Amino acid sequence: MIKVETVLYQQASLKIKKQINDLLQDIWPSVNDSEAHDSDLVVQSFYVMIDNRIVSYAAVIRLQVIIKDKLYQIGGLSCVATLPSFQGQGLGCKIVARATKWMEDNLDFGVFTCAPDLVDFYYRAGNWKAMSNVVLIGNHDNDALSSRNLDVIVLMRIFSKKALSNYEEITNSIIYLGFSKGQFI
Repeated sequence: MIKVETVLYQQASLKIKKQINDLLQDIWPSVNDSEAHDSDLVVQSFYVMIDNRIVSYAAVIRLQVIIKDKLYQIGGLSCVATLPSFQGQGLGCKIVARATKWMEDNLDFGVFTCAPDLVDFYYRAGNWKAMSNVVLIGNHDNDALSSRNLDVIVLMRIFSKKALSNYEEITNSIIYLGFSKGQFI
């Protein structure tokens, strides 16, 4: 039976952090050699380990955002990856489903971006829906990364009662993520 493990990235062992970084470098060779996630981010990590090796991974970046003077606890799915030799076994779907359930239990809503060809995967894996009226912007800088300027689709799920009662304003908003320069989800 495949089990999805979860740990707060900052509390993960050095071995787990190295394996996460190695997997991400295998998938995206441009990933830096130090840490998979910047130390200023709060990251919940999800992974599948087979034969003492992490073969599938996803992260939820935890953030606080303000929309129309209301503070929300949100999460952005990030770094979803499975080693090529383990793809096609449903591991990515299991990771996304587990991360989505964690967000549902702990956050007001989840939001992230993905390539257009991955929208169906995220819908199947976690019931994530495209939100054409939501714009994500990395920070308040003039040159901040934005979902408007990238070839991405914004996906969202609303979880808490508070967020559900403000569904219209959340799903028709510009959300500033408060990231450092160059960071995005």
